[in-house]
Amino acid sequence: MMKSSNSTYLLLVIMALVAVHMASGDPPDSKLQPYEPGIVSVEEIEKLFPLLNEDELLQLYQKGELSHFFRRGDTPVLVPGDDLQTKISADLLDISSTAGVEVVFLMPEGHSNITTAQLTGKLLEMSTLEGLEYFSESKNEMRILFSQSYVIADVDSRKRMPDPIVDMVPIQSSILILQEDSTFGKNLNTVSFDVSSSVIHMVTENLSSFTWGPIPIIRPGSMHLHVVVLRMDNYIVYYGCFGAKALRVNLFENRIHNSFYNRLVALYGWFEDKLVR
Repeated sequence: MMKSSNSTYLLLVIMALVAVHMASGDPPDSKLQPYEPGIVSVEEIEKLFPLLNEDELLQLYQKGELSHFFRRGDTPVLVPGDDLQTKISADLLDISSTAGVEVVFLMPEGHSNITTAQLTGKLLEMSTLEGLEYFSESKNEMRILFSQSYVIADVDSRKRMPDPIVDMVPIQSSILILQEDSTFGKNLNTVSFDVSSSVIHMVTENLSSFTWGPIPIIRPGSMHLHVVVLRMDNYIVYYGCFGAKALRVNLFENRIHNSFYNRLVALYGWFEDKLVR
C-alpha cells in the first residue's frame, strides 16, 4: 500500500506523466476513447487495489492496465475491492491453484446508456467467441482461440442453444458451454454469474480435462476463470484471472502463464470490441 509520506512525490511524478502524455499527441489505438491518466484518481486506485505497491499503483494510473503472475500459495493482488478479493482468493485456495495469471484494465465508461443487464448479456454471448484470435507463444503467431463456442442444453445431449438473454438484475444463474480450443481441444465448462446493479462476476469452471498434446495437465474442476466487470461513475474496471491446479507445473509453468495471459488479453479485447457494437 502507498505510504502517506511519499504521496507528494508520487503526485508530482503523476502530474509530470500527464503533461508528457498530453504533449505527445499519440493517436488512440482503441475503438473506444483511449485511457488517459487522470480518468481515475490515484486515491481511487489505491482504495480499489490496496495490495499494490507504489510502482504498481503508478503503472496502473499511467497505463490503465496491469498484470500479475502467481504460484501455489500466492494471493491475487489485482482483484478490485475487498469483498471480491476475499471471494476469489478463497476460490483459488479451494481448488489448490498452483499457477495463475490476473489482469486488470481501467476503461472510460463511454456508454452511460447501457444497462448492467445489457452488459451482462454481452458477456454471455458465448457464440461470438468463435473465431476469436490470440497470440500463441508456442507458434509465435496469432491463432484462432475458439473454433467452436456455444451454450448447450445439457452434458449428455450437448444440444446447441441460443445465447442467454438477461433483461434484469440482480441475477444469479449458470449455463453450460462447449468450446473447441486450438490448444486444449474440445471441452465442457460451466459458467456461473452473479450480477448486482454495478458488479458482474462470472466464473468459468472446466468439466473435462485439459491436455497438452497427449499429456493431461489440468483435471476436471481444477481450472477457474474469473471475470469481473465493475461499473464506477465514469469508468469501468475489467478484471480477469485464470487459476489452475496444473499437473507437472514445474515442466509447463512458463507455458501455462504465457498461455493464460494471452488468453486473458484476447478476452478483454473481445469485451472491449463488444462495447462499440
